[in-house]
Amino acid sequence: MRCFSSIGLPPLSSVRTLAARTELGTVAALIAAFLGLSLAVATRWCVPWEDEIMYTDPAANLALGQGFRSAAWYTQQRTEIWASNTPLHEWLLAGWFSVFGVSLQAARTFYFLFQAAGAVTLWWASLRLSLLRTPLARVALVVLLLTGSGLSECLHNGRPEGIKYLLACLTLLAFSVR
Repeated sequence: MRCFSSIGLPPLSSVRTLAARTELGTVAALIAAFLGLSLAVATRWCVPWEDEIMYTDPAANLALGQGFRSAAWYTQQRTEIWASNTPLHEWLLAGWFSVFGVSLQAARTFYFLFQAAGAVTLWWASLRLSLLRTPLARVALVVLLLTGSGLSECLHNGRPEGIKYLLACLTLLAFSVR
């Protein structure tokens, strides 16, 4: 340590702090860029299709005061209370619609936030559990999570995988609590 001070370099403890701040800033910038770009192209990219409509319709109807019903599910009539899979997704999305309005932009923003939150949670878990030892590896993980084709396709098409993804990441993070 003494030799670093004598040549004008900061002590190792402050370098670690600087590296941690740089890593955190880089992750924050990546998340901001991802959200900004995703919001900019949300309604221009990927035409709404079967799953996005099927999983969004019950939430939109609930938020619009038309009851928890759906005309998009082939197994149920429009007059029946919606009783298909993953109701947590629809309830959360209906609450989101109540705040931000029912629109394609609002629906897709909901999914983008789950993807961003999951990436941050997995980055934090990898840091706390020392799964990836270098800042560069952890930042690369965030980049892969935000740009990975399979993950992006699942989370951008209106399916409930975003909630599952975030819950799985939070479960891994829970292992870091002592």
